[in-house]
Amino acid sequence: PRRRPRRRPRRPNVLLLLTDDQDVLLGSLDFMPNLRRTLTSRGVTFRNAFVHTPICCPSRTSILTGRYLHNGGLAINNTVEGNCYGR
Repeated sequence: PRRRPRRRPRRPNVLLLLTDDQDVLLGSLDFMPNLRRTLTSRGVTFRNAFVHTPICCPSRTSILTGRYLHNGGLAINNTVEGNCYGR
């Protein structure tokens, strides 16, 4: 008897968009109606989400590398030059 090839389960397509300075309390999305419409109509809002490092660059570094701040080596937030490297 001939065996049929095993079908692999479909993996979901995930697209992670990281936006900066989207503060709900300060209404930053009020000034960007196109972004707001796109994110709210096609995106997901996490109303009870937590991060271990709630500051810009170290938090993004953790998301992108999967490492905690104390293991990632980047404990510096934005500098005067506007980068996350502290130089």
